[in-house]
Amino acid sequence: LRGYQGWVNGLAFSPDGKALALAGADAETLHLWEVASGRDLRPQCGHRGHVHAVAFAPDGGLLASAGGDRQGQDTAIRVWEPATGRELRLLEGHADTVHCLAFAPDGTRSGGSSVLLASGGEREDFVRLWDAGSGTCVRQLRPTRGKGEEAPSDRRVSAVAFSRDGTLLAAGLDEGLLVVWDVTSGAERRRLVGHEGRITSLAFSPDGARLASGSLDRSVRLWDLAGGKEVRTFGKHEDTIRTVAFSPDGRLLAAGAGDWEGVWLWEAATGKEVGRIAVGDARLYHLAFAPDGRTLAVGCAGRGLRLWEVATRKERRCLPGHAGGVHALAFSPDGRTLASGSKDSTVLLWDVHTAEGAAPGLTQARLEELWADLSAEDACRADRAIRALLAAPEQAVPFLTGRLRPLPVLSPERQAEIVRDLDHSRYRVRDRATSELARLGELAEPLLRRKLIEAPSLEVRQRVRMLLDRLDTATLSAANLQALRAFEVLERIGTAAVRPVFEAHAREAPAARLGLEARASLERLARREH
Repeated sequence: LRGYQGWVNGLAFSPDGKALALAGADAETLHLWEVASGRDLRPQCGHRGHVHAVAFAPDGGLLASAGGDRQGQDTAIRVWEPATGRELRLLEGHADTVHCLAFAPDGTRSGGSSVLLASGGEREDFVRLWDAGSGTCVRQLRPTRGKGEEAPSDRRVSAVAFSRDGTLLAAGLDEGLLVVWDVTSGAERRRLVGHEGRITSLAFSPDGARLASGSLDRSVRLWDLAGGKEVRTFGKHEDTIRTVAFSPDGRLLAAGAGDWEGVWLWEAATGKEVGRIAVGDARLYHLAFAPDGRTLAVGCAGRGLRLWEVATRKERRCLPGHAGGVHALAFSPDGRTLASGSKDSTVLLWDVHTAEGAAPGLTQARLEELWADLSAEDACRADRAIRALLAAPEQAVPFLTGRLRPLPVLSPERQAEIVRDLDHSRYRVRDRATSELARLGELAEPLLRRKLIEAPSLEVRQRVRMLLDRLDTATLSAANLQALRAFEVLERIGTAAVRPVFEAHAREAPAARLGLEARASLERLARREH
């Protein structure tokens, strides 16, 4: 009975003796044979080993997945139709486990109409480029070798990433080797040297100017591609870096570290730490930003798939379903679907925009409760409120647009007056001034720093430092958090009636957090319409 070469944990005959089942150590799957003929009775579609990589095509019409088992079997890349779950074709050729996949962002090869997919795997030091539409391998990208130099037989390609315009492809290999190719010509453009261990993950910045890399050497590095130089190293880690990702706007860089450190978030431009997400004791495998940048999906060992709110670094939702650790994650381009690949040999598709239940009639009192829940410190509670509002869009839109009125633009004189009120003789006036300055956020920062130089009273100094600390740690006020979550509801609904709200905020406070978020929502809505 052929087809399995690993440890055997259990054997059992069917009651009629015609079939034999085997439980092995390769994955959470069963092997099944017809005893008389030795024929493999398992379904021929779907993975039989661990799933290490998943990727959506740029239009969301295709999903690729790949992996392998401990015996180097099941190495084919599978291409699926996400809308139906139908397996369309196999891309065969890898000699061993496939570690990484990436679709070209524009979906096509230069001058052609094929859907271009890059893959890398075990015991190969080159990247394969596939036409995912036809299933053919169109090119192999190999690192340049010196005269007489042979490729190491044990080298692997463990990470691949396309630049947003699809012109560059980066790959991470063993020994910390990082290579960047020109996709059209196949010429090697850059070789970035600095890592001392295998590169586990790569991510291009949205503008394509920089590349982030994570490695077994416990470092996250940022590279300038024009000069081929390292820009900076992020954080000090005690365990290996398994995954890195840029937020869609390029402002944040996230990295998942080891078995206990969790997720780190930094400002990409400055290297300043923004926050951390503690995912518990489970080993962290992969993370992915939603296209709107508001949610971070994190896959861990022990059946762990969770959604975290980026603004607060708090858990929004746990998605139970996998019987094994989640090794791979990918959001669809429209952000509505999340694909997860697991050690349990399955790929699951999640509708992460599902409204909470059927569309009910919401009373005014219930709308007020949900509005209050949008400001809750408990991100799970706020997430339930978001989904409840999504279930009643005809009521949610007018209600939220009535609540989301941008703050009037304050003159410099009025801002200075508010700062002076921090030292007012009446407590109520001092407290109101503190709240107004909190709503102004970063717009009030220059005035607050000048106030500290004036050597104010102890109470004023404490209030100013509290406001500045909130800015330094990126902690949002309850009012701003409430507005940002309401923005999320309106953007997901996406009707013409929501645009005036975003336009007003972008116009009235263009440099403030809400103004920037409103402008980003307008840009995403415009892309969705086209």
